[in-house]
Amino acid sequence: MTDESASLPRGVASVAVVALVLLFVGLVESFSFARQADVVPFQVGVELLVTALPVAGIVFITRLAPDRRLGWPLVLGLFLFGVSTVTDVADELVVVPAAVSIVLEGVSIIVGTLVVLVGVYRWTHARNEREHLLEERQRRVSAVNDQLEVLTRIMRHDISNDMAVARGWASVLEDHVDEEGRDALERVTRACENVDELTDTAYDLVRVLAEDADGQGEGLRTEPVDALDVLDEEVRKVRDRYDDATVTVEYDADLAGTDVVGNELLHSVFANVLSNAVSHNDSDEPRVTVTAEREGLRLRVRIADDGPGIPDDQKRQVFEKDARGLDSDGTGIGLFLVRDLVTRFGGSVHAVDNEPRGTVFVIDLPVAI
Repeated sequence: MTDESASLPRGVASVAVVALVLLFVGLVESFSFARQADVVPFQVGVELLVTALPVAGIVFITRLAPDRRLGWPLVLGLFLFGVSTVTDVADELVVVPAAVSIVLEGVSIIVGTLVVLVGVYRWTHARNEREHLLEERQRRVSAVNDQLEVLTRIMRHDISNDMAVARGWASVLEDHVDEEGRDALERVTRACENVDELTDTAYDLVRVLAEDADGQGEGLRTEPVDALDVLDEEVRKVRDRYDDATVTVEYDADLAGTDVVGNELLHSVFANVLSNAVSHNDSDEPRVTVTAEREGLRLRVRIADDGPGIPDDQKRQVFEKDARGLDSDGTGIGLFLVRDLVTRFGGSVHAVDNEPRGTVFVIDLPVAI
């Protein structure tokens, strides 16, 4: 398949079909010989059906819009086959002179076969070239993704180290700034935290893209993962990062060891939602409640906060790429990555209102069987 300017004109199908119909009518009308008495109508009907096959082939080839050098041999060959079959059907209805029959049947079938073979050869050769180009492109994309993943890992490591140093010095400065400077210091600290989140999310997003490239279209590789073990670990990280936040975990002990369909990127799902619940919270002491329950073959995790909430008309948009809430200084890709990963795991995620205020992110994950 090439661009439309180099493709076979679609009018070729109409011309070829009309030519075959006119040839059939012309043969019947030109030779006004007596009908053969032993002609079986059913046989004629079958041969007419066979005659329709080259016509259908011409229409099909033309609708594919192949390159001219591929399409013309195929259409011409099918047209010659059509001439042969039309002549054969006409010979059942009228007596066609032997010379005409030999030319229209014998010669057309031989030339048509040769022409179709040329077309098939060209088509097969072009297909092999396309497959080779696709394989080469896939190899290059995979190599670039591998390099990008390595680069992102290095940058994440170096940036995280620098941000840790910056936060450390910021904590030292807390005792050496007045009230006027404390606000600026808090802004610096929040900026460091945002950079940390951005590097983590960007790294996870690159890993997803790399998995797609290495999987050769098979999608993200998954495996059974202990969901609550991952959730507990991310809760501990959030508690360590946000001293002023209270994160409460409430779920039954019998859920321990529940494996869901996922992989190590499940950490990114819970980390982004938990961080979002605290960092976008306008309360002086943000409160987040994490619950989990099993419903059949699904594990439902709810992460509820007491923040400003999300308007109804934005509950879907927050999961879109580059979506940001009002006055948000976030990256705009965290919740997009969450939805993408959960969907790839076979689950779903949505946001609902919390009572009396805030938002609840509901994450449904399929239980690994």
